[in-house]
Amino acid sequence: RIKLNGVELYCDSTTVLAWNRSSPESLRVYVANRVAKINELTKDVSWLYVRTKDNPADLISRGVWPDQIGHMEIWWRGPNFLYDNESPPQEAPALLPTDDYSAELRPPNSFTALPTAVDTETVDLLNSSVYCASETTSSDLTSSETTS
Repeated sequence: RIKLNGVELYCDSTTVLAWNRSSPESLRVYVANRVAKINELTKDVSWLYVRTKDNPADLISRGVWPDQIGHMEIWWRGPNFLYDNESPPQEAPALLPTDDYSAELRPPNSFTALPTAVDTETVDLLNSSVYCASETTSSDLTSSETTS
């Protein structure tokens, strides 16, 4: 058996990486469901950036013919940084919100509360004499001290 110290997955889409780092609740339903599933299946995995030119999965989309892929070293071994200590992977560009990313964000929940009835009778809370009708005298305080 082989013991793995960790698993790294690479993606060349900064939009997808940004979605994966977002809370699914902040995304629209379709993307949120995909992100939640990806997060569930890859919870103990590191997601890292790979430049498109170093991504063997994109060879055909870059114009390589299927009969040529079998002769390409990148197809069999992957990008050089996976096995060559001298060329580390490129740092991911800043994951700033892009139009693609922002298009999948849920709009913020907002609501407006309107009163259904208005009470026109107001109470003067600042007029303390309405609420404090009794007076305390010095003799009251003295008699209170002697009884305690």
